Amino acid sequence: MSLPISSRIERPAILVTRPEPGASATARRLDALGFTPVLAPALEVEIRADALVEEALPDLQAVLVTSANAIPALDPLRSLPLFAVGDATARAAQAAGHQDVTSAGKDADRLLMLVRARLDPAGKPLLLASGEEQGAFLYQGLSQSGFTVLHRFVYCARPVQALPEQAEQALRILMEGAAPSAGVAGLKAVLFFSPETARSFVRLLDRAGLADAASGLVACVISPAVVEAITALTWRDIRVAAQPTQDDLLALLR
Repeated sequence: MSLPISSRIERPAILVTRPEPGASATARRLDALGFTPVLAPALEVEIRADALVEEALPDLQAVLVTSANAIPALDPLRSLPLFAVGDATARAAQAAGHQDVTSAGKDADRLLMLVRARLDPAGKPLLLASGEEQGAFLYQGLSQSGFTVLHRFVYCARPVQALPEQAEQALRILMEGAAPSAGVAGLKAVLFFSPETARSFVRLLDRAGLADAASGLVACVISPAVVEAITALTWRDIRVAAQPTQDDLLALLR
């Protein structure tokens, strides 16, 4: 759900393409920084309730999490040590009741190094909880280091079929060069948190006949891997975060 914007159209408006619940969390950060968030989730996250069957899991040494999207699936494992890819994921785990949480603070490379330093390759297995088609780097790196790793896909992210009405209206106004009207802020930039989100958003723009709106937007991406996913469109500018964190991504707006 977007934050109200009718009384703040003078503030720069930013499109947020990440799925919920992360979209609303980012919207609150943008609002506090003086921007008007416009939610345009390009993916929907679906928790796979059958991914973790306790009876099928052995005793575990720890749980590894590559995204906060996995946290809702991990309730049965809240007593185990949890290693999170970054601070936002760690905070989500703590908010969900996980007591022993350690953040790698950055990305999968740091998480791999942290686990190698803190855990025992000869000990109990590790559970790597990720989305579909994610986590392969960690799985391979830890397996090569002698760890027994159980990789479970605990959620999937599906492309949405259409942009929210508010986001589509704001993009159309931008593309047509009209002045923002009541209830619709003037768009300045769009935030991309993953290649999957970026690819879905590009498809949504093309489907809605709004691809030309990109030329009026600054694309702020969380890592170089996202850039390739958006190059089919012409952007006003593309900026890449110094580190793959939300704080560094938001810093591109300043």
